Amino acid sequence: MKVNNDSADNLQNRLKFNEIEKWFDEEMPVVSIINEINTYDKCLNEIEMNRSAELLNATQKIRDPVSKITCLATKHPEVRHTMAVKWEQEIRRLALMCRHLSAFTGICDEDRMSLLKTGYREIIALRSLIAYNNDHRYWAVVLDSNNTTILKMETFKMIDENLFEIHKQFFTKFGGEWDFDTIILDLLTTIALFTPHRPD
Repeated sequence: MKVNNDSADNLQNRLKFNEIEKWFDEEMPVVSIINEINTYDKCLNEIEMNRSAELLNATQKIRDPVSKITCLATKHPEVRHTMAVKWEQEIRRLALMCRHLSAFTGICDEDRMSLLKTGYREIIALRSLIAYNNDHRYWAVVLDSNNTTILKMETFKMIDENLFEIHKQFFTKFGGEWDFDTIILDLLTTIALFTPHRPD
């Protein structure tokens, strides 16, 4: 029986290559190098990309479903009820979002509660920019997947004149700039949550 010389040479070359590869593995191990954060080139390293992906995934938990407008709240009880339902929803969603952020889950329970308690008002106000119509000065408040209630800015006067003025200034200033840029709002949500300028 005649052995094919090409196959024998090929086998011998593969054995030599395996020996060389083994020698490289033993004598010259590959050491991973962590990419440095370079702010000058505007690129993100792997850690930053992972945190960004985690943030965008977590903020999906606080997005409102799409639903059609079913009501216009004009009377004090309707406005109060709509706001109470929405705030309760938003607080639950915020807590759910936070549970998907490793920076949040990596701290003690006391600090988590402190961050939520001191930051939820700012975050809810910030997130409500998404639902605010700056031209007509109203919110489309999504209560569930089938019901959205319109709340006009002026209805806040029924609850508190001071609250009305604060919201009016905030939404007039930022409503046109950020209402459609959800990525900026997502980033600002995290900044507002973890800001070091909180008491305690």
